[in-house]
Amino acid sequence: MNVTRFGIIFMAVSVFCVSAFAQEYNMISNWEFDDGLESWMFWDGGDGADAYNELDDTGVLSGDYSIRWEVIDGGSEVWYVQTYQSVPIWEGVEYFIDFLIAWEGPAELNVSFVWELAEDPYTKYLQVDTVLTEFSHRVQHNFISESTDETANFKIFVGNNMDAWVWIDRIYVSDVPLEESAVEEQASVPGTFSVEQNFPNPFNPFTTISFHLPETENVHLKLIDVNGRIVREKSLGVLAAGRHNYQLNAKSLTSGVYFYRIETGSGLSRTRQCVLLK
Repeated sequence: MNVTRFGIIFMAVSVFCVSAFAQEYNMISNWEFDDGLESWMFWDGGDGADAYNELDDTGVLSGDYSIRWEVIDGGSEVWYVQTYQSVPIWEGVEYFIDFLIAWEGPAELNVSFVWELAEDPYTKYLQVDTVLTEFSHRVQHNFISESTDETANFKIFVGNNMDAWVWIDRIYVSDVPLEESAVEEQASVPGTFSVEQNFPNPFNPFTTISFHLPETENVHLKLIDVNGRIVREKSLGVLAAGRHNYQLNAKSLTSGVYFYRIETGSGLSRTRQCVLLK
């Protein structure tokens, strides 16, 4: 084997190894809930509080899915809901934490994220407490671990004392920071019908809704509130195949969660969720 050939093989193997390793950067599995609730566990608590979680498929934060808690009774004290996944931690390693969160209801949301031992006494290696006031938020933090525990759990706690809806998505934990290129917006695939997540979201009062048509279609837009009532309906006319943008003006509507639906004359439709905050 000559040197040139060996070099090519070495480079190919190196590229493969780097690519394989890069795919393992995120220590969190199912970080965008693409596999439903697999690998995740959830709890809720608080005196008199009542909440439940479910998979949200309206693409409110990132990708097609997120986890959503609905607190239907805020109780008499501060409630909390939490999600956790087993994530080991090593002394001397710097970790980067990155996740998306949104909510409706309280003006503020308390957020804590921790590493805990998997068994009693559940010692917390790290606890970061923060209060969020922006209804759609990217939480980022980095720290150097002073402990090692291969059975530790990474937990996210959120809470308040009011009825609320809370969404969490794109949970990232790693020894390298999250590159924005790794979080790709959903792109329209030529030849398919697709409706993208509106931008910005949440919005006030304008937002852009983009969609792709595989062929010429008569298109309608419907805006629906959380009670299923159509609050806005508009014919967008006959549009040619390709990508189209529509700017929604919600100035006359009140703050809250809405669903926008694009329907075509041939029976195609897609619904996504958006949040209006004034």
